[in-house]
Amino acid sequence: MILGVDVMRNWNKPMGVIGALALALCPLSQAASQAGTPPQMAAGFPPLVEIAPPTVTGEILLDSDQRVPGPPVGGPEQWASVMNAPLVRNVTTATITPFLPEPGHSTGAAVIVAPGGAFYALAMETEGWAVARRLAENGIAAFVLKYRLEPTPRDIAGLERVMGERIGAMRPGASPAPAPAYAVADGQAAIRLVRSRAAEWGIDPQRVGMIGFSAGAMTTLSVALHSDGVELPDFIGPIYGPMTSVDVPADAPPMFVALASDDPLFGHQGAGLYESWLAAGKPVEAHLYERGGHGFGLGAPETTTTQWFDSFISWLRLHQIVPSALNSLADERSAPAPRPGIPPEIRAQMEAEMARYNAMADDPGTGSFPATKAEMSSLPNHVVYQPRDLTSVPEGSLGVVAFGNGGCMDDGANARLHLLEIASHGYLVIANGTIQSGPGAPERQRQVPQAGQGAGGFPPAATTSAQLVEAIDWALNENSRPDSPLFGKINPRAVAVSGWSCGGLQALQVAASDPRVATAVIHNSGIFPDGSGMGSMDIGKATLERLHGPVIYVLGGPSDIAYPQGMDDFARISSVPAAVANLGDIGHGGSFYQPNGGPAARIAWQWLDWQLKGDLDGQRAFVGEGCGLCIDNRWRYESRGF
Repeated sequence: MILGVDVMRNWNKPMGVIGALALALCPLSQAASQAGTPPQMAAGFPPLVEIAPPTVTGEILLDSDQRVPGPPVGGPEQWASVMNAPLVRNVTTATITPFLPEPGHSTGAAVIVAPGGAFYALAMETEGWAVARRLAENGIAAFVLKYRLEPTPRDIAGLERVMGERIGAMRPGASPAPAPAYAVADGQAAIRLVRSRAAEWGIDPQRVGMIGFSAGAMTTLSVALHSDGVELPDFIGPIYGPMTSVDVPADAPPMFVALASDDPLFGHQGAGLYESWLAAGKPVEAHLYERGGHGFGLGAPETTTTQWFDSFISWLRLHQIVPSALNSLADERSAPAPRPGIPPEIRAQMEAEMARYNAMADDPGTGSFPATKAEMSSLPNHVVYQPRDLTSVPEGSLGVVAFGNGGCMDDGANARLHLLEIASHGYLVIANGTIQSGPGAPERQRQVPQAGQGAGGFPPAATTSAQLVEAIDWALNENSRPDSPLFGKINPRAVAVSGWSCGGLQALQVAASDPRVATAVIHNSGIFPDGSGMGSMDIGKATLERLHGPVIYVLGGPSDIAYPQGMDDFARISSVPAAVANLGDIGHGGSFYQPNGGPAARIAWQWLDWQLKGDLDGQRAFVGEGCGLCIDNRWRYESRGF
């Protein structure tokens, strides 16, 4: 029976939440793997939401704090969620949570599971509980380690700020700082405790290993390098951890390594870790996947990283840690077991928030053309926002805006209030995805969004930049089709791209490659240094050199986790006019969920009016003595090249 987290039993599709935190914590790993967070995580972190601590059954305290003191205690540990995947921070007391195989299906092996999160947080579901459940299904007793962490500000804005600072300081390929001594001590204590209770749990004390993800991989490796006797694991599995060379001790255990070559943190470090183990004559197996980014958890969809777990099980069988003759419980089931579910208290909080948002009406916007949204059969997987009465729109006056969603999600209604406001000012706005929230969403979709497994701990990038191009193609085709309601209504030279977070990266890709795009509006986003793209997204700072039209970044101030990247983009752009506007310190979510999209939506349509329509009122918001943004104390504004 799986003791573990009973309240998580119906979780649907774990996602890898903290490529973002390890990227910091962030997609953006598609959303930075398909994620994201580091560049994967670059800009695409969905907002953090504070939640009540979930009920965790069977959690066992460790005594490691008696041996190695931890960070100062600033209050109880805190829980938050990213796209409904729980993470914990400000942990000052280490624990393990057992996940035991069903009776009669135990192999006698055990694994300590160390989640990642940049030592600021732990992705408890996506890199902890979900992995432990899979191990238990394969007859392996799993113990999720909640190790002590560096303290972070108690408020979400403060957390996002320090995350942004850590992400901004990261450089692809650089060697990270060592794991904190107290985290290593927690890992050693976990192994010591499991061996001490091996008989109780049906475990062979000589088959106790440790596996970790990102920061958890660093902790796992440090435990193997700096332990002996009862604290030394019998095997280790650092997953998307550092690959730099190490001094391998004589008693180093067998090692299994998995990493994606497009990992923006560790994918460019070479094979030093592998070669160190090999040179020491120690067993080692390494899997380098073409795509997957950082933080892919149990695997990023549509990449071969989904195979690493099965390869790990096969490797355990190779070393006779797991008997090959014993079928796992998972193998015996004719159908996959249902995913464990969101804890009731988390689900209640998320459903309340979604209910509030879904209950908000589709405001028609404040412009001269009350707007509406709809899905079009001739343009699958997109949502079209346009003036409700197209007959009132003058010929050749509509601008076109293709929009990428936050997290590169496929909910084309996620930013509906913002997009309706823009459309009401005489624009055809087309967002990637379908209507999955708010009015018009099917009942089955008007629930708490299910977590998806993506690199970096975020939902997979369910949309692509190619869909923005499809949107532009469709709009211009409709403009030339005589029987279309849009016939002759569009100005084909008034085309823009825009996007939020990960979607902002999609917009930048298209702005740099499609000559039809005249301008770009980038919300709460920015590109990481070259070579640190977002999973399958091939985007680096060189993209900025290919921009051929003015661009504005609309950011949320220092607490916006995309702030360092967005400001760095602005500083680098020299070939085209550029501007950056920070809305106070509102954070990564901006004003998207405010009525009519809030102040950020107003900035967006004013910019579009200026750039696409030559509107003087729009222009006065951005340039000239006493420009609107220059004197509005809600904003911090800079521009160049105009």
